[in-house]
Amino acid sequence: MTIRDEAIEKLTARINEIELEDEYDLTHFMELSSRLKALGESKYFGMLPEICQREQFRGKLDKILIDRARRGLFDLGERQPEEYVFYPIVEAQDFRCFREFTKDSGLYGGRAAAYLDMWITDTDLTDLNDEAAELLDSWRETYPLPEEMFLPVIVSPRTSGDFCVAFHHSRD
Repeated sequence: MTIRDEAIEKLTARINEIELEDEYDLTHFMELSSRLKALGESKYFGMLPEICQREQFRGKLDKILIDRARRGLFDLGERQPEEYVFYPIVEAQDFRCFREFTKDSGLYGGRAAAYLDMWITDTDLTDLNDEAAELLDSWRETYPLPEEMFLPVIVSPRTSGDFCVAFHHSRD
């Protein structure tokens, strides 16, 4: 079994556990189905338009996505360099895939798209500690997405020391 196949198997097991009862469940489903699609398994992602039309989500998708992006921005902004930032970055990575796959779909409006884009862009400015950088390296190996789908912060994680060196060299 390949690394990609193992990743698909793990994600499929996780996505099948989601109840889809509330907004949290929907955004979690979006994250996992988007990562699965990036790995080549589009079954679950293809279910999203129908799921978004369920009574509890109908007409609310823009608000749900804006709230999710705001929460993601908050999670990234509130964490200090020494704190654990791995999960908020991975969640932004999943929504980067979601955005790529849905940008021309008409599934949600421009304001929701702008919030998602802001969250995704701001993620690349995240100051990492060494542990988070190592976890992102490991995550990238565990989930072999196409290279163009990865956020830059995952392709080459930067720690606060890296930012200091870059700043120092920019002043020379």
